[in-house]
Amino acid sequence: MSWKIVTLTNDGNGIANGSKLQDEFVKIFIAAGAPTNATMYGNKSIIEENSYWFSPGAVEIASPLLELFGAKECEAPDIQRLALLVRNSGA
Repeated sequence: MSWKIVTLTNDGNGIANGSKLQDEFVKIFIAAGAPTNATMYGNKSIIEENSYWFSPGAVEIASPLLELFGAKECEAPDIQRLALLVRNSGA
């Protein structure tokens, strides 16, 4: 499975949808037992868009949610340049 990215506009709706995306992902993540290979990252700074990256493990547990938000397949990002949003603290 590949990485996926969700990109939302940086307006009121985009910011609200980003919060909803993260909240819904956290629910799925917890229900799945907080798998160590499932992570969610976001932009460190927001200019015009909010982007969220999902590891292959995250895609595996949350595909229907990601499809609702228009996720696209992408290359693995340089995670050092991103903000870690959701991860198993034991990973």
